[in-house]
Amino acid sequence: MLRLLALSFLLLAIAAGCGGSDESTAAGGDSIVYSGFGSGSDDVANEIFFKPFTADTGTRVTLDGASENIVAKLRAASAAGDVPWSLIRAEEEDVVVLEHDGLIEPLPADVQDRLSSRFGSGSVTDFGIPFIDYTSVLVCNTEAVDPCPADMAEFFDTERFKGPRTMYADGWLDNLVFALEADGVPPDEIFPLDVDRAFAKLDEIRDSIDVWWTNSDQAEQIFRDEEVTMGPMWSGRAATLASEGPFQPEFEGALLARELWVVPKGAPNPEGAYALMEWYATHPKEVGAFITERRNGIDMPTAYEYVPQEITDALPTSPANRAQEVQVDFDWVTENRDAVYKRWQEWLTQ
Repeated sequence: MLRLLALSFLLLAIAAGCGGSDESTAAGGDSIVYSGFGSGSDDVANEIFFKPFTADTGTRVTLDGASENIVAKLRAASAAGDVPWSLIRAEEEDVVVLEHDGLIEPLPADVQDRLSSRFGSGSVTDFGIPFIDYTSVLVCNTEAVDPCPADMAEFFDTERFKGPRTMYADGWLDNLVFALEADGVPPDEIFPLDVDRAFAKLDEIRDSIDVWWTNSDQAEQIFRDEEVTMGPMWSGRAATLASEGPFQPEFEGALLARELWVVPKGAPNPEGAYALMEWYATHPKEVGAFITERRNGIDMPTAYEYVPQEITDALPTSPANRAQEVQVDFDWVTENRDAVYKRWQEWLTQ
């Protein structure tokens, strides 16, 4: 904490010397660029985390929606010697690949020690801290579909369960898992993925997918506009829909996943990134407000003192929902991601 306070005073001094103008915070030690997904959760994080952090430390946080396909983007930026981000929000399946490639920094030992006590046991890794826990759950409009599919086998049954469908265009791992579930593979036998079997099953439903959504805002809107009536989407967005209307989420067979905050090698301001990590880790009330607003879990036990119980019970991290979810084998992901992701993109654009 003393290190954080010293850093904060230093950053405030720099900001004061520069006059605090937009131009002075465009680069350097008094600003960081945060790579997110350009989504509503980034907007909420900006209000709940980043703006108060700036007020406390003087370090400006600029949002860049670059985290979609961040593996390819960071590889290219690193090869060019021009990494623009100091902190990256990334899905864990991408983090393990970036770690394997040597493209992210290990947490300094003192930072890791302090942060580990703030989060759930084992959730802080050598390279990052937990941000969002989420799943892709099956959502159905109960007023438009009768009966609604209760699992992926029924979602793939287009004869019995009729209605316009959607899936996530970049969700290669989720969709392969869902296809294997639909083909009868038990949850504890999903990994290692039988990739050929999964693509064969996906071939059966390709022509029945009316919209391949590309971002979470679109995923919500196509349900509201009744362009689609069923399909997997991220659990936080599904919870928002369910609170507004006849949209039923099913956790059976959902793929439990999480996002981490990591610092890339070559970051312009890694110290500013670590300061933001520590600010976030020491503000459980704000984290609780974020969980309540976005309906996503974050593995910070003290934050749940500020979250209504009914929201906690509906999160993907609740014991009842976790028992229905599939766990990712990240060793398999690390070894196979590049080849399978390329095959997924080719399949999607055929």
